[in-house]
Amino acid sequence: MRLRMLLVPVLAAAALVAGCTSAPAEPATNGVDKLEPAQILQKATEALQAAKSFRVQGKGEIQGQTSELDLTYVGKQTKGTITYEGVTLELIQTADATYVTASDDFWKKAIADQDASVQALVLSALAGKWVKLPSAATDTIVPDGGSFLQPEGEGELRKGDIVTVDGKRAIELLAKDGKLRIALEGEPYPIDIVSDDGGALKFLDVDKDVTIEAPTGVVDLTEILTQIMTQAMAG
Repeated sequence: MRLRMLLVPVLAAAALVAGCTSAPAEPATNGVDKLEPAQILQKATEALQAAKSFRVQGKGEIQGQTSELDLTYVGKQTKGTITYEGVTLELIQTADATYVTASDDFWKKAIADQDASVQALVLSALAGKWVKLPSAATDTIVPDGGSFLQPEGEGELRKGDIVTVDGKRAIELLAKDGKLRIALEGEPYPIDIVSDDGGALKFLDVDKDVTIEAPTGVVDLTEILTQIMTQAMAG
């Protein structure tokens, strides 16, 4: 009887404590999940622009062509590879110029409108070399690092679910043609872009210390083509 009398208040106290205990708190975020979609995109864009560097890897569209990218951006400088139509192009873009090195197949496509003798001269001059491109060609070769987060097509952005991507909590931004996922922990860096057509780009190594330098042993494409055309006309 005595035991029963002691248990009653103990059990009642336990029930009271249990009733007063709040539900587990939601994990803290960097706050962007509370913003409107356009504001979330702006925060992600600003964070990426402020980062010392970032790397983009995956499959995307450049100039209307599906391409595989592995590019590192340091401000206005870039280095990495682009593969399209089965041809891989390695590039380095510094503050002063853009340089590429590629297989013969790439150069053959680039000068396909030239006759066979000119093509042979060009290939012999460029094979295995780092080539400095004319400034006008840069924009058509190197994707603008600031363009990746800009939605394509019409339609408003919508806020999606909070998900986990590669072990990181993220908020989804839904567009007409896919979704952008942005980190909810630390800086609101973009994590990846997943397109409805199967394309996907990951943002890696954000804010790392990276140095990009011009290659050595460079040949100037404009000078080479001028020399070759002069030889061809003289012949």
